[in-house]
Amino acid sequence: FTSTGSSVGVEFYNCEAIGCSGNATSGVTATGFHFDSSNGCLMQDCFSSGHEGSRFAYGVYMTGCTGNTVKNCKTSYNRPYAVASTTVVAGFYSAAGVANSFENCESFGNLSGANATAKVAGFMFDTGEKQSTIINCTARGNGSLTQAGVSHGFLLTVNSRFCYVRGCNAIANASAT
Repeated sequence: FTSTGSSVGVEFYNCEAIGCSGNATSGVTATGFHFDSSNGCLMQDCFSSGHEGSRFAYGVYMTGCTGNTVKNCKTSYNRPYAVASTTVVAGFYSAAGVANSFENCESFGNLSGANATAKVAGFMFDTGEKQSTIINCTARGNGSLTQAGVSHGFLLTVNSRFCYVRGCNAIANASAT
């Protein structure tokens, strides 16, 4: 499911995105739900699972969005094709957006690659996300395929500002041993 090009007010209810795949070309991204420059959209009671990209995989992916709300959704088992590749995998991901909200959501079983720069997170705010929230969410069992990768339940990176995480649980998010 994709909402791009400054879409406004798009709503998804009780939707499932399962098994989207990229190809073996470096840099290909696989996403279940993709919001690009979309504003005021709602996603509720949806499920996204089993997406495999050559380097990047996301259950819910937002970039440059404002005021989107994701409620009561689950993502699981997203991963890269290549075990040794530099990868970023997240159940819920938002970058360069403003005032996006994730509420009562769960991310579990997402896996990153084996490279030391590989990252996996249940929830990730990246590259200048501002004033966005993660409320009453759970990140459980997200990890890397080897000890080299880095695992996070909740990760706020590169100039994320004025965001907050409240009432959340991070459970057993770890690298392989």
